[in-house]
Amino acid sequence: MDMNKHPSGASDRRRARTTRMVKATLMTAGIIALCAVATIQPVAVAGQASWVQTGAMNVARAAFATIALHDGRVLVAGGITVGGVPTTSAEIYDPATGHWTATGSMTTPHVYPVATVLRDGRVLIAGGFSSGEPGGTALSNAEIYNPTTGTWAPTGSMDVPRFLATIAPLPDGKTLVAGAYEISSNGPFPLASADVYDPATGTWEPTESMAVARAYGSATALPDGSVIVAGGVGTTGQLASAEMYDPTSGAWSLTGAMTEARAQHVAMALHDGRVLVAGGVNGQTALADAEVYTPSTRTWAGAGAMTVPRADSAAATLADGTVLVAGGFSMEGEPALSSADIYDPHLSVWSATGSMADGRTYFGLITLPDGDVLAVGGASGVVGRDLANSSTILSSSEIYHDPQAQGTGNAIPTPAFVLCGLVTTAVGLAVTLRRHPRRPI
Repeated sequence: MDMNKHPSGASDRRRARTTRMVKATLMTAGIIALCAVATIQPVAVAGQASWVQTGAMNVARAAFATIALHDGRVLVAGGITVGGVPTTSAEIYDPATGHWTATGSMTTPHVYPVATVLRDGRVLIAGGFSSGEPGGTALSNAEIYNPTTGTWAPTGSMDVPRFLATIAPLPDGKTLVAGAYEISSNGPFPLASADVYDPATGTWEPTESMAVARAYGSATALPDGSVIVAGGVGTTGQLASAEMYDPTSGAWSLTGAMTEARAQHVAMALHDGRVLVAGGVNGQTALADAEVYTPSTRTWAGAGAMTVPRADSAAATLADGTVLVAGGFSMEGEPALSSADIYDPHLSVWSATGSMADGRTYFGLITLPDGDVLAVGGASGVVGRDLANSSTILSSSEIYHDPQAQGTGNAIPTPAFVLCGLVTTAVGLAVTLRRHPRRPI
């Protein structure tokens, strides 16, 4: 018998086994290739995020109020304009046209005011500073803007003058304003007092004072209706402490302290009910680190660090639950930043995204109805304590657009490595199929 020849049945079986092995190998290789592509693809998609110029305001301004109206338009009001002149002017941005239109002027200039939209669609603006330069006074007066008529009207005044205060809406439609600086003959000093505005009566009522006097901190409304106030500048410097306001009792209580003292930071409510704070200043040093507050445990935990330190930056939430933080400055005497970072709360990581055309600080940043983000005005160039004389005041606006974050509601995009995990499972299934017993020949 010729030993180089095999019976046809054995040859067919060998060819069949070889074919199965080749197919399984090709399946595995193809899936691994898909996993590699899936890992790379989000980087390319994220790179599509960009800023695009839109219409410029009629009046250049910095340190002003920026509010999203119920109809999707954006209101800006007050601040300082070129030369450090405080302005009473206000204007409206229409996302449908990309244009700004002047609206009614306030009765009083407000620089560094606090503002919020009320349940009925009107806008409350309160306090602030009377000037963009040293020598001004803190304000106690407040005004209401009616978007239907395009006019402002005075409303009740706060219990004390306040600038660089914090503001947050309450569940019953009222508004809390807490802390701030007041001006005395010895200069500014932080306040512990707080006031509540009732839009039904147009009046303010003092509520219980905070445990710690603070200005330049942050206030964030939580899902249960309470408000957390964190950080700021106290009587001896920047603060790490935080406290909770209970609108039912009108009382404050200390909660877990942040891991780092900070003021001039940003704070944003995340879609899952936690609170993100990022950047700010501790001493004379701008911060890049961030932390997240969990209401159920009343504790803070580290949340990575931005790509650069930022103080007096601005933040906005994107449709997918990620947070955009842009602009600010890293050190007095240096130019305002044009760069921006994205925080992913699902992965607790930061990544750089596209830079703005202009460096900006003391500017407005607000999410539009379509999920894009509007950056407007602010101070550019070198940032100093005398904002009006050390910086260029901007009228320009630009739009941040991230196709990856559009139209996803509250869903967090699945990370690439999770997709690879599923693909790895598919590879395991393919291998398992190869281990199934052969049928009898």
